[in-house]
Amino acid sequence: MILTGVEILSDDNRSVVIFEERRGIIYKGINSSKKKVVRYRVDNDDMAVILKRCDYAMELPAQKSLYLIELKGEDLRKAASQILSTLDHFKTVLEQYKIHARVVCSRTPRPDLVSTQVVKLKKTVAISGGDFKSASGRLEEGI
Repeated sequence: MILTGVEILSDDNRSVVIFEERRGIIYKGINSSKKKVVRYRVDNDDMAVILKRCDYAMELPAQKSLYLIELKGEDLRKAASQILSTLDHFKTVLEQYKIHARVVCSRTPRPDLVSTQVVKLKKTVAISGGDFKSASGRLEEGI
């Protein structure tokens, strides 16, 4: 388990990994090969006092991959900022990890220019070999 000081929600090899908010915003990872997955709640009350972090993280230890997950209203810029803040907080322990950023908004954000925070986040995760994905309402993918 790579992240310390955060709540561990589960540590197992479940076939479906779900993170969900009350507003019906869902991230669903399909773990068809039953890899070990550690689920974290990152933005707990202690962290919220210090600085806003992303909501959840999902680690695949054998693959050295970490998914940072933000379930948000419609502010993609703020979601990207929260993931960047989380990356900055844990940067020393994540150096050898492939980072994937996931944002699920309650509705599609208003079309406008891509914010500097989103551009920076895309570049940061790309350097680690990871990627950025966003969706409206629900994001489902194989992990």
